[in-house]
Amino acid sequence: MKIFFLNIWKYITFLFAGIIAGMVAAIKLIEKPSVVNVAADTFVAEQTQQIGKLKQRGDGNLQDISLPTQIPTRKEKRLARRAARRELRQERRNQQEEDNLKSP
Repeated sequence: MKIFFLNIWKYITFLFAGIIAGMVAAIKLIEKPSVVNVAADTFVAEQTQQIGKLKQRGDGNLQDISLPTQIPTRKEKRLARRAARRELRQERRNQQEEDNLKSP
């Protein structure tokens, strides 16, 4: 039995060495070859250039945009948010008062 275990380690070592060698060979085959010497005129001519949709505002190729007549300032936005919160609080108070009147 001792001889069997001494010999099996050799086979296991060869098995793992073969697996690693196969993985290295597969990586080398999959890897794209790098271009060392390129003729610039033919290389550039073969490339295609695609431009997607550009984000723009306006009509067609014109860059004329129509801005709103008045852009609210930070202070106006803040005051509007405060007023909305104030109205919401008032509505909640009214709802609670109605619920208190209905419950007794």
